[in-house]
Amino acid sequence: MRERVLLALHNCLIHTSSNFIREHAVLIEGRHIVDVIKDNDIPDHALKKDLYGNFLAPGFLDIQVNGGGGLMFNSLPTVETILRIARTHRRFGTVGI
Repeated sequence: MRERVLLALHNCLIHTSSNFIREHAVLIEGRHIVDVIKDNDIPDHALKKDLYGNFLAPGFLDIQVNGGGGLMFNSLPTVETILRIARTHRRFGTVGI
């Protein structure tokens, strides 16, 4: 069985549901956030990803999408259309459709 990598996103301004925090890291294992810890508590075995002081915020799930990128899915229902729509929405923080 393949061992999961623990990823630590650090050196960033983390947006929580109520404020922003600094000097913390978000730990990710597989596709899931497993913890938010202080920077100096990052485990030695974690793969560190420096975000160079940028913002880290949750992504949006859009449950009603009709179009994007100049295309409407109802007018052109193809795989290429939905991929272009998804790529367009991703630029604005949508991580799932």
